[in-house]
Amino acid sequence: MSHAPKKRKITRRQVLKGGAAGFALTSAIGIAPKYLFSPSRAQGLGLAAGMTGGPTGFEGAERYQYNESHSEGRAIEGIKRLKAAGKAPDKLNILMTDGGIGHFTKPYPATSTLAKDVFEKETGIEINFTGVSPENQLTRVVQDVTTKSGAFDIYTHNQNAMGDLGALGAVVPLDDFITKYGADFNDRQRGTPTPEIYDLLYKYGGETLSVSLDGDFQTWVYRKDLFDDPQNKKEFEDQYNMELDHPKTWEQTDAIADFFTKKGLFGNGNMMSPFWGISTWYNRYVSKALPNFFLFDEEGNPQIDTELGILATQEHINSFKWAPPDALSWSWAEYYGQMANLKSVMIATFTNLPKFNDRLNADGTPATPLTGKLGSFLPPGHQFGSQLVRRSTHYLGNNGSVSTQSKYPEAAYLFLQWAGSTRIFTWLTANPGGFFDPFQLANFEDPLVIKTYHDYHVPVIKETIKRSVPTMNYPGAASLHNALDENLQTAMVGGMTAKEAMERTAKEWRRIMKKRGETKMIDAINADRSGWPTLIDEA
Repeated sequence: MSHAPKKRKITRRQVLKGGAAGFALTSAIGIAPKYLFSPSRAQGLGLAAGMTGGPTGFEGAERYQYNESHSEGRAIEGIKRLKAAGKAPDKLNILMTDGGIGHFTKPYPATSTLAKDVFEKETGIEINFTGVSPENQLTRVVQDVTTKSGAFDIYTHNQNAMGDLGALGAVVPLDDFITKYGADFNDRQRGTPTPEIYDLLYKYGGETLSVSLDGDFQTWVYRKDLFDDPQNKKEFEDQYNMELDHPKTWEQTDAIADFFTKKGLFGNGNMMSPFWGISTWYNRYVSKALPNFFLFDEEGNPQIDTELGILATQEHINSFKWAPPDALSWSWAEYYGQMANLKSVMIATFTNLPKFNDRLNADGTPATPLTGKLGSFLPPGHQFGSQLVRRSTHYLGNNGSVSTQSKYPEAAYLFLQWAGSTRIFTWLTANPGGFFDPFQLANFEDPLVIKTYHDYHVPVIKETIKRSVPTMNYPGAASLHNALDENLQTAMVGGMTAKEAMERTAKEWRRIMKKRGETKMIDAINADRSGWPTLIDEA
């Protein structure tokens, strides 16, 4: 039976601005766990000895402070020198994903200075944010580029838009600036976990084209209270001849989804809708072969229309029977709400779901019905003898790039170095005022990040990153994803079979590749493999 999409009841923009009646997930802009420090204890707390900048006003603020020996301090001093020489603006205009603005404009902890105020006070440069939804980020950037409006110094965009933006000549290569000012993005003790993750998040075609501000590695969370219930465990084992536990394979995942759907819940809480559901399809597809099932073979032929590709797509379509019937019209916020309201059982999504749904109000009371009932586990996969291919996906992300239309590209870059370096970014990502997620080594050791994301979740995020594949990041990626998304959604509602959907997508992919230049595309596709994981688990 197919389910036609229903009209969306609440938009993610409404959720970010204040929630809606009957929706348990409070605004991401206005929520926070119980603050770690009281205002009376934090008053008067300033910069630590030897520090020249950073947040103040709360105990522990010194962890995020800096001087010129640190990446953030070098960025601030660099801007000061540019400003003194008349080479920096009075204002930087930034096109920022709307869910990220709160990191800069909402305090965390409650007595802290604002990140926006810290930067403006230290540099004398105003930051002007223009918000845009994730769905419309690339369109808005391309519009600015093609009209040559020069409205922005900095764009934020999905990580896998770098190939398209680079081909358009829309963004400034950053390697010379990174070398000049000594950014710590790839620092082996504090930065990205591996050189491969650095290349995945920051680079395209061997050049650094953006600064990562978000670690959107899709991570599984689940209703721990349901999995731990003795009666559920007994019933599940009796029906499926397996233990109710963290699933290691998609077969086990589907069995759990089926079991809880029969009990009146939604066993599949995963994102299935246009734009948002691509990551769910990816997660199942890429683990179909050892060590990975790639989208293209080495000659550039699509593999999605092979027997394995069609099977993965059919399984994805089948899984919709365990999902809410109107889920095809949802954005991320509604999926979060289903979990918060105890209607869905498990979901692979952005790592910040526990940050928003498993939290306490300021008075210590549970903020959602889900508070205290959540756990997380490593991604499921497919078993090959004694080997287990667990895979997840880095999907979307938010990266900052310097516009080639900016009159002050060096100053614009230095804002990104300041915001994306390991001290300030750790402070930003801990803030429940926005949806940027941790990915740097320094983030995972930080008390505020652990408090916000929870000690049960942070180790799982770290291990999930090691098993995550990138989505397509080469010129034409947006067109390739759109073709996949449109055909997949048509198949989801019964408009074509899985085989027809994948064959049509493969045909469109070949057309896009010819238009872009097959040799160039094949080189980019094969170069993209360097960001794919090789880690294999024991079954």
